[in-house]
Amino acid sequence: MYTVIEQWTPKQAFLDASIEERGALFTTVGATLTELEEIGVRCLGASATRAAPSATAHNWFAVWEMSDEASVSAFFDVVNASGWYDYFDQVNTVGECVPIADVLAQHMVLRP
Repeated sequence: MYTVIEQWTPKQAFLDASIEERGALFTTVGATLTELEEIGVRCLGASATRAAPSATAHNWFAVWEMSDEASVSAFFDVVNASGWYDYFDQVNTVGECVPIADVLAQHMVLRP
């Protein structure tokens, strides 16, 4: 199972956009969500961020689950085509979820 974590902050272009422009964007995003669901991508949740130790400066996040690397690629293609990145400064984290013991074992063999 693959996970994508998106973290974003609105760009000035979004802040300057009219309610109608924002509505048009979110209509497109709504269609994007339907398209993603059809290929098996599932949103586990999204939220505004809150203060936390070592937190990112981004104001919002979403966590997505998908079955394979092809779905990961399709996810980013669909998001890009929606125009989302024109309005939001975003960073993404992608990985295949494995048991934490496996992650710790991978760390044990890291070299400088």
